[in-house]
Amino acid sequence: MWCDKELEEKIKLRYYKDVINPNLEDQTYLFVLPSVKKKISIVNIRTNSHELHRETGRWSIPKIPCDEIVCHLCDTKKVEDEKNFLLYC
Repeated sequence: MWCDKELEEKIKLRYYKDVINPNLEDQTYLFVLPSVKKKISIVNIRTNSHELHRETGRWSIPKIPCDEIVCHLCDTKKVEDEKNFLLYC
């Protein structure tokens, strides 16, 4: 599917293959979930294509360190990341 050169050049693609889906298999949630909107939301989280400040903060100038980005969606004052968003928010 992807060549090794592409995986080395693209950090997110390499992360997806190494951590999320090492065998590059079809993901069952794509077939189980009836809602296209829910499928898109899960895909966005899994591929870091979301608008949590952890992702968008990397684009700001000056860059905000990831461990300083506090969740603005809940009152926990925890670092805003995918884990906090999915499990605690």
